[in-house]
Amino acid sequence: MRYLAERAKTLHITRIKTPAKAPAPSSGSGLQPKSATTITDPIADLAHGLNNDPKLIFDYVHNHIDYVPYYGSLKGATLTMLDGAGNDCDQAALLIALLRQAGYTAQFRYGKMTIPMEDISNWLGVENDATTVSHVLSGGGIPLNGYANTPDRFWVQAVIE
Repeated sequence: MRYLAERAKTLHITRIKTPAKAPAPSSGSGLQPKSATTITDPIADLAHGLNNDPKLIFDYVHNHIDYVPYYGSLKGATLTMLDGAGNDCDQAALLIALLRQAGYTAQFRYGKMTIPMEDISNWLGVENDATTVSHVLSGGGIPLNGYANTPDRFWVQAVIE
């Protein structure tokens, strides 16, 4: 796994993109924060390879982990890193694990976000059509408030000083 850390900046990583089967949304958050953010050797190696720099860590997750629409935590930090893909919750788990390994305080946040339809369709890579967007999100088990464009989302709150 040292290869991942040494090559993280150039990203010569083979991605296997494990398909995820989405569970039905529950009344809970769908999170398992302790297991989802476990710091494994690959996570530690990657954080070290990124010089434990929060900007490099954020940029790595933002630029190199593809979004896949499903609800809740299915992969956790390590599998999301190895697959190179995950939803907002699993990407947040990866970011949290990397930041914590680097010595920063980071935690999950959960809520609804209002997102313009054009932005959602671009983000999902589908045509700008409310029915299509709703179908893709609901197919992944993502709660959506009808056509109000307010999906449930997970994100990270971190203290960087």
